[in-house]
Amino acid sequence: MTVGELNAFVRFVLGGLSTAVLDDATLNQIIQSVLDSGLATTDCQEKYYSVKQTLIYLDTKSAAGNAGTGASGAVSKIVEKVGQRSITKEFDTGTAGTASSWSSVLDDFLSDPQSYLLCNPFPSGTTDNSGSVIIGGVSQKQYDKVATNSDSRNGWSMGSICDRRKYRGWP
Repeated sequence: MTVGELNAFVRFVLGGLSTAVLDDATLNQIIQSVLDSGLATTDCQEKYYSVKQTLIYLDTKSAAGNAGTGASGAVSKIVEKVGQRSITKEFDTGTAGTASSWSSVLDDFLSDPQSYLLCNPFPSGTTDNSGSVIIGGVSQKQYDKVATNSDSRNGWSMGSICDRRKYRGWP
């Protein structure tokens, strides 16, 4: 995809992001850096990384704008009373920053990018889950496929000491 197409896509996906919030030159620079990085190999990945990097930029920019002030420790207020002696001193303790709304959009995007992009940026590649980590066990058919493959190894494979195919009935 071109920078212009990705620019229009990012603005659309982020709810009609206006140029007042993020100008075209900056957005194009973000998108160009994604394209130059070589991370994306498909159009869907170009969309994914462009939206992700834009959200990171907006979150960082917003966090910098909402950052609190540091405490200087200087005396900010002194109240003295001569009659019945009352002295009050207040010191500068700083203020806390606020969280960015872009941060929550980024979290939502990272948790379910397919709902934003309408494509899968990182498909598993095959229907039999080859190369994917399988948690929670597998079917007997998948177990047999791996167990009968002469090229597969596991933590208990010890080369020529024991041929696991002889002991198929053993756990």
